[in-house]
Amino acid sequence: MPQDWDELSVGPSPCGEDCVQVGAENYCELSRKECRRYIELLTKIFAPIPANASFFVKTNPHDFGTYHEVDVRHDLNDLVATQWAYHVDNNLPEHWSDDTPIPFTPEPEEPHENVMD
Repeated sequence: MPQDWDELSVGPSPCGEDCVQVGAENYCELSRKECRRYIELLTKIFAPIPANASFFVKTNPHDFGTYHEVDVRHDLNDLVATQWAYHVDNNLPEHWSDDTPIPFTPEPEEPHENVMD
């Protein structure tokens, strides 16, 4: 089955922390560094990462300049990867110090009724 990728934005840093602002001196360098640090934190909290999922730094155009944020990419055809991505999105850390691992247990796929019978 071909992969059908989707992305969830999780921001450039924990939601309770200040982040580098578009327009700041050395924004591009500092924001990419901040996003990489956030990916390190997320990887620590949400390991192991399923095979068809990943964190990455996304570059986005904006009226005030390009900005960066972390996204979670997952294959919609992979139930475990999709559940994991939403598990991440629903349990994001509020602060840089929130580094306690949050276990993920996939939910079993529910059987589909054959509506043609």
